[in-house]
Amino acid sequence: MRIPTSSLRGRVVEAGSGRGLPEAAVFLDANPDAFVMTGSDGAFELGGAPPGEHRAAATLEGYVTATKDVVVSASGDPPIAIPLARSRSTVT
Repeated sequence: MRIPTSSLRGRVVEAGSGRGLPEAAVFLDANPDAFVMTGSDGAFELGGAPPGEHRAAATLEGYVTATKDVVVSASGDPPIAIPLARSRSTVT
């Protein structure tokens, strides 16, 4: 028996400006080893997501990793946005 899967679509954006962030990694808690990179406009599509409740995460150097609770359905879902805030690291 084949387990149904779906796709999670959306954009990773800069918090505040809403500008799409290219080259961010996006993954689900269900399989953190399977990730996709965002395109030049911050858009992504993560295929093979099992239906149900998940936590999506996005990470990009220079930004604080962000998570978002999502529900993936077999029939598809509207795109999500994951905002990332700039990190405030200090050099000592």
